[in-house]
Amino acid sequence: MTVEEIKKVVFVGGGTMGSFNSMVAAAAGYPVTVYDESPQALAALTDRQKAWGEVLIERWQMPRERIEQGLQNIQWTNDPAEAAADADLLSESVFERLELKRRIHQRFDELCPPKTIFTTNTSTLLLSDIESAVRRGDRFAAMHFHQPNILADLVAGPRTSPGTMDLLKRYIKSIGMTYVLLKKERAGYLHNAMYVAFLSTGLMLKVIGGLDIEEIDRSWMLSQKAEGGPFGSMDHVGFNVIVDAFEGQNDPDDPALKYKAAALDLFRPYLERGDLGQKTGKGFYSYPDPAFLNPGFLEDKKENPLASKILINSVLATALTLVIEGAGDIRDIDRSWMITHRPDIGPFGMIDEKGLDVFLAELEERAALDPLFALNFPVLSEYLKGYIERGELGMKTGQGFYTYPDPEFKNPDFILNSE
Repeated sequence: MTVEEIKKVVFVGGGTMGSFNSMVAAAAGYPVTVYDESPQALAALTDRQKAWGEVLIERWQMPRERIEQGLQNIQWTNDPAEAAADADLLSESVFERLELKRRIHQRFDELCPPKTIFTTNTSTLLLSDIESAVRRGDRFAAMHFHQPNILADLVAGPRTSPGTMDLLKRYIKSIGMTYVLLKKERAGYLHNAMYVAFLSTGLMLKVIGGLDIEEIDRSWMLSQKAEGGPFGSMDHVGFNVIVDAFEGQNDPDDPALKYKAAALDLFRPYLERGDLGQKTGKGFYSYPDPAFLNPGFLEDKKENPLASKILINSVLATALTLVIEGAGDIRDIDRSWMITHRPDIGPFGMIDEKGLDVFLAELEERAALDPLFALNFPVLSEYLKGYIERGELGMKTGQGFYTYPDPEFKNPDFILNSE
């Protein structure tokens, strides 16, 4: 059932995210208008939405008639004034460039009626850096989707009103999705912070460790029973998106600057050839039939245990950091990972399964070899020692981040419940 206060949803940007988000909203019964200044993007929009419709039918078990009806609910335009007219909710999904996003929101702030709630679908930028461009700070929030999953990140800005957050929560539920609520803004939210750590560690294993791309992906896939590894995932994200994110983090005091420069060097030849990943048919793999989806990719193959341990521990360490920073709670961090990657267990469940004492020893070993990781190790160590000193070592002692033998994350409703 649609939210009564929302009679028109405007999506700014008709690319991958805009086409997915607009299709989901339209299939839920909302009248939708998609704005893009590019005629080429608008010309491709219907085909993109139909393709997402097929994904929703397959992955969400959405009835085909809802997709067909949803397509009738969608209009598109390259006239910003037409898009803004009588809008109740605006969702922005343009490229990850701060000044572009600020310019777009400033423009629509002038065109939209006072009632319109603004949201940004940014993956990596801080909400407060964008929302300061508009006057309606009380009606501005981050609402970030993870296509094609049912997860949405929801973050209030420094001026966002409780009423705005309440309406957005109801909207997310009305389109068949669930949300995690960040306690404070954080670049990358919860899931993407862990996901970026996963991708970055894969790059580090390649550019610094010298491991083969397929070996890295295979190790992750075998250890996590996953459908792809970090390099297959980067193909899905798109090399231009990854490079934009790296280049947007240009702090000269960043201790990872040297590593990021090496990673950018890896991408440059691909960018020069126009090989941006899955969307162009070629990246680290060739599409539509990448090698990692071939049964022979894993058949009779062995994982590199060091590679898989470094990859997963980077995710787990980032999950700990999110709690320590106060960005999110254990439950929502685990839900973020379980919805998008592994429905049976999340990072804190994995630490419990491993043993908190074992995990601390592995982090200490990593810190001794990796000066960059060593910078964050003392804070992680202090946090884990609080549990260890109480004898709460995880699954083997019956208490860790969860209580065993019946941890909360085994509850069938754990993933879906938002609060």
